[in-house]
Amino acid sequence: MTILFGTAPNNTAGYGQYIDIKSILITNVPGINESDDFTKDSALNTAWWNPGFSYNPGSVILVSTNSAYWVNWTVPDLGFGLETKASLNSGTNVWFSPSYYGSSVGAANTVPTLMGYSLKWTLIPKACLPTVDGTTNGPVSRTAFFRLSNPPPAQ
Repeated sequence: MTILFGTAPNNTAGYGQYIDIKSILITNVPGINESDDFTKDSALNTAWWNPGFSYNPGSVILVSTNSAYWVNWTVPDLGFGLETKASLNSGTNVWFSPSYYGSSVGAANTVPTLMGYSLKWTLIPKACLPTVDGTTNGPVSRTAFFRLSNPPPAQ
């Protein structure tokens, strides 16, 4: 038996929509109950959950408690890249890519995913937020501004 959560197989009508699932509990079955609290997982357990049933398997994303923001924009976006900055005022703080600040967590954490036909989304981990002084090890700013730029940021 296959149970599908948040999907309708062979139907693209919901493509680009999102659904948040915090936990799943399956009870009253022979053997043991199945339970998964996604807020406590560091990775999607693919032994239990198969994102291959999704119209776009890459759009099945586990959001950890270390994630600060979802940022989205419309496509086409060829040649553009996401930038962030702590303040819109001039000064030493310039526009950088989120992965510049999150070099310790890896740039793969901010790679955008096509969600539907016209939107891209990217998850911004807390470690990828801009710092007050614009350095990778500085104190994290209480504010963050985002924009797309063409060409994309070099760092």
